[in-house]
Amino acid sequence: MRASRVAIVAIATLTATLAIPPAIAIAAAPHAAVIDSAGAYYPLATNRMLDTRVGNGAQGPVGPGGVVRLQVDGRGGVPSSGVSAVVLNVTVTSPTAASYLTLWPDGDARPTVSDLDFPAGWTGANEATVSVGPNGEVDIYNHAGNVQIIADVVGFYAADNTPAATLGAGLEYRDLADHEQRLEDTRNDGKTLSGGSSLELAAGFFDPAYYPNVQALVVTVTAVGPTGSGFLTAWDGQGDPPTTSSTLNFSAGKTVANTAIVPTSSCTIDPSCAGEPEIGIYNALGSKTNVLVDLVGYYEDATADGARFEAIDPVRIADTRTGLGGAGTFGPKHLGTFTAPSSFSNVGGLAANVTAVAPTADTYLTIWEVGDGQPPTSNLDPAKGSTVANTAQIVRGNEAWQYNAYNFAGNVDILIDIQGVFVGPGESYPARQADGPAVDPGATVVAVRNARGWPVA
Repeated sequence: MRASRVAIVAIATLTATLAIPPAIAIAAAPHAAVIDSAGAYYPLATNRMLDTRVGNGAQGPVGPGGVVRLQVDGRGGVPSSGVSAVVLNVTVTSPTAASYLTLWPDGDARPTVSDLDFPAGWTGANEATVSVGPNGEVDIYNHAGNVQIIADVVGFYAADNTPAATLGAGLEYRDLADHEQRLEDTRNDGKTLSGGSSLELAAGFFDPAYYPNVQALVVTVTAVGPTGSGFLTAWDGQGDPPTTSSTLNFSAGKTVANTAIVPTSSCTIDPSCAGEPEIGIYNALGSKTNVLVDLVGYYEDATADGARFEAIDPVRIADTRTGLGGAGTFGPKHLGTFTAPSSFSNVGGLAANVTAVAPTADTYLTIWEVGDGQPPTSNLDPAKGSTVANTAQIVRGNEAWQYNAYNFAGNVDILIDIQGVFVGPGESYPARQADGPAVDPGATVVAVRNARGWPVA
């Protein structure tokens, strides 16, 4: 395994706002015809779908019990049909009370889950995968107080073969099993990220001789000890970073994390990393912060042997306050084991939202599959007394579908809500939407490239 490479780049001036191409679509893998794209992932150039502060998508603020009905199909690069779920980076700002947001497909009953929990006065984000209703809309519920809501779309999952006809075969997810790793910790090398600077990272784990088709990384980005308020933006590391969206919002002295699916480019940090996947982390404002970047999975060209996504109605499978999932409240340095319901017995992974409820000390949580050693990474870094959430891709560790969770300090309750499942070869789960007509197995997907060099069919 080669070490990751990192470079800090000062960005003095961004001369122009980046043009947003309609989609970062993926050409078919050279060794695989496009037969079925159902469940494939399509990354998009980040596009703002909702900003209640300015009346984009809805006019805010959203009051207690308020619901925003957000049209997603046909906007921001999302096709008008053939979409099972969208991946949204959801941000709240200026909440007047402690509250939470719930996202779900329009037309369904609101589920008993939460996607983003926040205290009064907080600005923060979480990435959510949410099923799309039959009318192409998703609903966003605010529980208490008034709050402004922002949502940026970063990708979508196909419900059938419709997207493949114009966008190619899409991507399949692969977990890293026991190879989760920390790509960067600026506390260890004195590379605290100043405002206006970017952190450019190459994932040396992915030797291009063995991983030639990596198109996106799943990373947990954590801001540690920032000197003031600001935000981080993750992008492919090439050209100017986006200036109109955020991956992670932070405030002075607070440690906060968010998981993101980040499109990659081919490394240009130095000649020795050529062909390795590269991403960038940009600190937009003047505050300094340390940054952690943990690698938890990746997406590559669809080859019919990776994992595809199945959208499901959101469901809570663990709540330590009630013993749901088989574990109680976690104490300091506590390792506990959860068991998923039998309905997930034949899937390989879960797209989850993990919430830490009112920890009694600053802490971190790590979740991983039973049977492997604890990885040197974290999923959540909640501060004392806060209730915060982050997404996680949970992998099955044994036939009983058990997975581990570790709490570092204090006492904390843990909630785990499932937004969808990852289904690999030989696995199955009842599909929420029927597949469309099959693409001719002999069809050829021809790739062209847009102005930024991304393959677009």
